[in-house]
Amino acid sequence: MQEMLPQFAGAGSSLTVVQDELNSLKAGYPMVWQNGRWRPFVEAVTHASITATDLEAAAASWKSYRAVLAALFPGEVPESGVIDSELADISSIAGRKNTFLKADHDLAIGSSIKARGGVFEVLQHADDRAAIDGIPFDPATPDWALLRSNLRTRRIVVGSTGNLAYSVARTAQALGFQAEVHISVDATPFKKGRLLELGVEVVEHSGDYRQAVAAARKSAAHDDAAYLIDDESSSRLFLGYSYGARLLADQLASRGISIDETRPLVVYLPCGVGGAPGGLTFGLKAIFGDNCACVFVEPTQSPCFLVQLMSGKNNPTSVYDIGLNNKTIADGLAVPSASLFAVAQVAEMVEACVTVADVDMLELSAKLGKHGYPVEPSAASALGALEPFTQACGEHLDERKRRFASASSTHVVWSTGKSTPDTLKLLSQLANQNRVGA
Repeated sequence: MQEMLPQFAGAGSSLTVVQDELNSLKAGYPMVWQNGRWRPFVEAVTHASITATDLEAAAASWKSYRAVLAALFPGEVPESGVIDSELADISSIAGRKNTFLKADHDLAIGSSIKARGGVFEVLQHADDRAAIDGIPFDPATPDWALLRSNLRTRRIVVGSTGNLAYSVARTAQALGFQAEVHISVDATPFKKGRLLELGVEVVEHSGDYRQAVAAARKSAAHDDAAYLIDDESSSRLFLGYSYGARLLADQLASRGISIDETRPLVVYLPCGVGGAPGGLTFGLKAIFGDNCACVFVEPTQSPCFLVQLMSGKNNPTSVYDIGLNNKTIADGLAVPSASLFAVAQVAEMVEACVTVADVDMLELSAKLGKHGYPVEPSAASALGALEPFTQACGEHLDERKRRFASASSTHVVWSTGKSTPDTLKLLSQLANQNRVGA
């Protein structure tokens, strides 16, 4: 990892500062890392393979799938067919005005942000198969039953630590597909259990997230009837997530909240492999440009996106490479290496990366739960980044950075997944140790 130092010097940082940051990272200390690769959006977007046309096409597809979603999940997805979550004012909880929670822990189908990407890609594949079969992808047509019958001969395969697998499996089953999910050792007992309850094929692995994804990839490669949802490299997942940015923009506008140079937006995004925060970042920057700061939030032992950005490399760099162990209670963020696809799209759009300790995630999960927001530690990590980031910006020499800490800024904490019995058990243990409130 020493070869990274000259690259950081070229980005305007001193070798001493870079070495200090690297030492803190390797020691597992919570930290704020300002991304030296950041560029104005008009420049950064020219280096990405995703385009504005792709975002428009994804938005149009989401709108076209509304009737399908309402038909597949009656009573769970509203009749409008729109999958979205509340934007809740949590200023009193956060201790900072103009702070909101994007409550994707309460999202339909999967109770996590993964419904935005996983559901979208399954629908896209089913739409492709409908076109091949010459059947309209519309539940109001007489051939809808025939399409679902045809899909029963086909498989959807995915690797995950739990949340993505669940959203994918539920949507696949609703459409008639067979589903095969590969889960890593980091998947919690509850998440394993609810997958088994669905009746889908669940393959458990003793290794980490990378092993589960690699196994899913291998399984799908030898079956012409299988379709792989690849969490490390899927543009469809990425684009499915991106649409959440438009929905957030609409919610902010409905509250009369304007975003501009003097009233910037900061969005805190929990980051695992990077597809979900990457897609949202691309969507947000396309709407708000440089008036929006996207902050990736990771566990102190699993900061894979930060490590990849800090390395300055285009080839994979792992948290293991700098001596971290990838062990965290934030199972959805327990990823050793970032998606190089996501890095390629948003490396120059991410404002900063913030790492949060496990105990702080648990305490924030308890705090939010007491106020009626039952979020898992992965989701609570986003709130843990707010104060460190704004403090760092308030002390920054760059005027643009300081505006993100101003009283006129708006902050959105993206809550990515719901609390589970596994989390409640950990919270109870910590409460008994007087670490968190009962």
